[in-house]
Amino acid sequence: MKDKEIIICSMGLKAGHITFETLAALKTCRSVYTSMSDSRLNSFIGSFCRDIAVDAAASPEATVDAALRQLKKGSPLAFLTYGNPFFLNKPALLLREKALAQGIKVQVLEGVSSIDSLFNMLLLAEDGGYDVRLVNVGEYDRGPRLQTGIDTLYFMVGGGSERHAANIKKFLADLQKLYPADFPAALVNCPNAQLPAGRVVDTTVGELGKDLARADKATTLFIRRLQAPVRRPAKRRS
Repeated sequence: MKDKEIIICSMGLKAGHITFETLAALKTCRSVYTSMSDSRLNSFIGSFCRDIAVDAAASPEATVDAALRQLKKGSPLAFLTYGNPFFLNKPALLLREKALAQGIKVQVLEGVSSIDSLFNMLLLAEDGGYDVRLVNVGEYDRGPRLQTGIDTLYFMVGGGSERHAANIKKFLADLQKLYPADFPAALVNCPNAQLPAGRVVDTTVGELGKDLARADKATTLFIRRLQAPVRRPAKRRS
């Protein structure tokens, strides 16, 4: 598809997060593909984009195929998504890969992600440090392992396929081997179009199995580092 272009961009976590850069880019696009169901936002974008397709495809691969079909209706195409486009967003990554393989120009614009929101909600830099680990629990069977010596944000702890459910089960079992049952944890949903105020559910490692029923694919689990017990110096023998 020579001379075709895709702009991968984002509304952030809610419509108010759209940047001036993204708005300017959208106004140059002749077509838009999005899986977002924000009718007011889509109506606004439709006022200056000639053709907008709203479609929640069943899989990342189906999303990419649908976006490339939409590109045939006009270029540049805006692929409008949530958060930061390449953070936990397989369709956006696949679209870039497939588009480049077909000779399509790809531009990616930054957006407000859950990381930005979580740092504010949880005061992660309150002590002046930024020692935080990020783990995608949806990929737990492919290598990420627990580390108790660092504050950790665990993403993708709710919803998903049979594989995801198996990953959650194994993750919880490993977590409960390493942390005391009463060790505090928090299930966090950042403010977004569907949940404007956001949500924080305070829980414990022992109660996570029950409380994860309230989680969805946008929920992040936060667990602080497990402080090593203080070792008392051995008494000297006289």
